[in-house]
Amino acid sequence: MPTRFPKPQRAHLSAALLGALVFVATLALTVFWSLGAAVTSLERASIHKLDLYQQILSSEVKRHQFLPFALARNQQILELIGHQDDPRRVAEVNRYLEEVSRKTGAAAVYVMNVAGLTLASSNWDTAQSYIDHNYGFRPYFRAAVTGRSGHYFAVGITTSQPGLFLSYPIERGGRVMGVVALKLSLDPLEQDWATQPQEKVAVVDANGVVISSSEPRWKFRTLEPLAPEKRRELKVSRQFADLQLSPLGLQPVAWLAPYGSVYRVATLPQSPPPPKLHPLGLGFCYLASRTPLPDSDWTLYLFSAMTPVEEALANTLAFFVPTALALALVLFFLLEHRVQRRERLAFEARAKAELEASQEQLQRTLDEQEERIRERTAELRASNRLLQHEIVERTRAESVLRQAQDELVQAGKLAALGQMSAGITHELNQPLAAIRTFAASGRLLLERGQPEQAVANFGRIQELTERMATLTNQLKAFARKSGGKQAPVAVAPAVRQALALVEHLTGPRQVELELELPAEELLVLADQLRLEQVLVNLFANATDAMKAAPQRRLRIAAEADSERVRLSVADTGGGVDPQVLPHIFEPFFTTKGAGEGLGLGLSIAFGIIRDWGGALTARNDAAGACFTIDLPRCGDGKDPAP
Repeated sequence: MPTRFPKPQRAHLSAALLGALVFVATLALTVFWSLGAAVTSLERASIHKLDLYQQILSSEVKRHQFLPFALARNQQILELIGHQDDPRRVAEVNRYLEEVSRKTGAAAVYVMNVAGLTLASSNWDTAQSYIDHNYGFRPYFRAAVTGRSGHYFAVGITTSQPGLFLSYPIERGGRVMGVVALKLSLDPLEQDWATQPQEKVAVVDANGVVISSSEPRWKFRTLEPLAPEKRRELKVSRQFADLQLSPLGLQPVAWLAPYGSVYRVATLPQSPPPPKLHPLGLGFCYLASRTPLPDSDWTLYLFSAMTPVEEALANTLAFFVPTALALALVLFFLLEHRVQRRERLAFEARAKAELEASQEQLQRTLDEQEERIRERTAELRASNRLLQHEIVERTRAESVLRQAQDELVQAGKLAALGQMSAGITHELNQPLAAIRTFAASGRLLLERGQPEQAVANFGRIQELTERMATLTNQLKAFARKSGGKQAPVAVAPAVRQALALVEHLTGPRQVELELELPAEELLVLADQLRLEQVLVNLFANATDAMKAAPQRRLRIAAEADSERVRLSVADTGGGVDPQVLPHIFEPFFTTKGAGEGLGLGLSIAFGIIRDWGGALTARNDAAGACFTIDLPRCGDGKDPAP
């Protein structure tokens, strides 16, 4: 006969087995929940950081994109293209490009003729000079020769150093006469990225090659093995010189696939972290996040170490195991107590049965109410924690948004300066030519014994230098980054300052100015530099709209009441297409041709005026377009009017 345990022993065994099952099940659920929560938290933080890295990289590239365009219109470079065998012009352009490279942080700036031969270079006096080297086979040169701007990442043939090459055609009379190229090194960004040892940042091109990374051993490796035909193609183009382009060795961690893209990397870091305990065996494993870079075929990757996941799981287990074990023991003792209580109740008299039953019912009711109270309290605490987390996240998002808006405003001002560079160069070249003439004639007058006339020449030279100083001071003030604080700003001086900044546009195009500003001083609550930026954008757009107009008249009028100030800017350029008018304040919307603008000027101006409690509107009148700025008026120059 099979062995059977007595009834009391079976009850004790069932209680112990039930406690063990509850402990194991709870432990498994806790491990899975903790692992998923830790990976999700790491992934969310990685995506946020990836967006910041993407913004920084895009900003660095865009900061240099306007430079080839501006240099292609430089008078010294245009003269060199027309006289390529003139040693004096070559020397002048070499020194000029050297200064441009030093001030902009570009690795190299150089000029090529239509055959691809380098005529002048910023590194002219180094052993790795580009002069007399032919780069006609490079894709960025071929793109510029056809009249387009080019960009291309490659390892330099002359310097063996990698970099991003930007190019723009030098045109004269509608023909491409040469090419201006710029080489941008990504080393400073890589050094900044390398300050985060738990993260590996990598930029990957369309071929799957890591062209830039915070980890030196990962550079110029591939995410996957390259096909033989792709290797032959890269070898012919010499984009990566003689580099081997070995695979990085990414191995997916299959059991973590439901939680995210986790890879084990065979290529170990150059400086591995100190040894740690890895309970899950995730040493040199990374959670991969990626995002495409706008206006390019590159992809930005962020590899986050799995160390925080293992630490979070270890902390959870360190807290949970003793707690769960204690709960299991409590459950076991409760069951034991219940068994003993039932055995004791069996010997009680029937007279006490109803009373004990009532007590049990009352106890169960109290237990249920207590359980409901605990559940409700836990729900309220969870809701409170979630609400606090959302408040922190929203505050952080608002801070990032404000910072991005400030950077976008400053980038817009720098882009405006880049577009005005040709006119500014002309404004400075005229006084410089006159100064040279007066200085030479003054020397002759002194030699001939005519000091009075020489003094008159020197007076003219002083006037010209004061004019140049006024122009450069205006540009320095316009380029200065705004502090973002609002204060009372006088409308009339801001209008005149903005007109002075666009004088190189209105003067050559013979634009007639009509100023209708009241005699009284109108003050608005704004920021001086940003208000001037908005006005410069509106004046420049109006001048561009009147390029082909038979009559060019720019009318600027201001009116005010006790609470508001309205400043209107009207042109005679024929107006805006009624179908386009509702969209002109949208970001990246532009009616200009390729290379003439990004469509951000009016959008930035609209956001600036809106942040001050005002409005920027547009309409068409009989002769052209009219933009109106409506801002709160300041009463005494200190506080807004009531």
